[in-house]
Amino acid sequence: MNGSAIRQIIRRLPGNALVWFSDGRSVISRVGGGQNNFLLVSDGVFANGADVPVDPVTGLALRNGYTTSYFQAGDMHFRDVDGNYVIDGNDMQVGGKFEPIFTGGFGGTIMYKNFNLTISGAVLFDRTLRNNALSQRLRNYQDPLEMLDENGDGSPDGPATYVDISDVDYYTLNRPNAKYPNPFLVNTGTNSLRDAQTLFEEDGSYIKFNTFILGYNFNKGWLDRHLKLRNARLYFTVKNPLLLSGYSGPNPETVNSLGRDYLGNYPNTRAYTIGANIEF
Repeated sequence: MNGSAIRQIIRRLPGNALVWFSDGRSVISRVGGGQNNFLLVSDGVFANGADVPVDPVTGLALRNGYTTSYFQAGDMHFRDVDGNYVIDGNDMQVGGKFEPIFTGGFGGTIMYKNFNLTISGAVLFDRTLRNNALSQRLRNYQDPLEMLDENGDGSPDGPATYVDISDVDYYTLNRPNAKYPNPFLVNTGTNSLRDAQTLFEEDGSYIKFNTFILGYNFNKGWLDRHLKLRNARLYFTVKNPLLLSGYSGPNPETVNSLGRDYLGNYPNTRAYTIGANIEF
């Protein structure tokens, strides 16, 4: 087995800045520290309208500072850090680290009589991933007419992929204490399903078995007497047989360098091979 412990420390930033924002202010870098997600803190879903905070001075409910849309039952309760009843960039907080603390690999061969089993794999621990794939699955249902411009190019994003969400614990009138906001608040301006929030942060640690190879070596004396062969071996290989992870997205391995997962990512395919090595 081999591995590396990783501790990222930033010594200097452009312009001798102490703090640097990148990736649309979704990543924060700090001198003396590392890189972290920078996002809104999710404090649960509003079960009913009475749960939405109201400014006692103006009488106005909590609102999105970018769209002036007011929050309602089924929306995400973002933490109003500065207490002004407006959710905006001033409420963003430091989130998890997307650089792993430990990465490594393992492998070996077990032999018993004529059988042998070879195993190889990889491990990764303590990495925060952002499950943008789930955010996108849910968010697509809020734009059934495909009118939103989430990529910022000045035109509607076009056809979306509508993936089944029946397995997701999202808000309904019969399920007011759900984990995720209501995806059917059509064209809402609260952006409760944005990916840059702690709701979609998950532990991306995993133990992955890359290959299993089970082999059988025939007895050389038996081969010489009966088949006139010098050597023969049969083997059965499984590629990507097992991935152990608490991550709920498609695959903790296929995220990008910032630990972001996307709807277009797919799990690694599992492959089976049967073969033989024969020497005459």
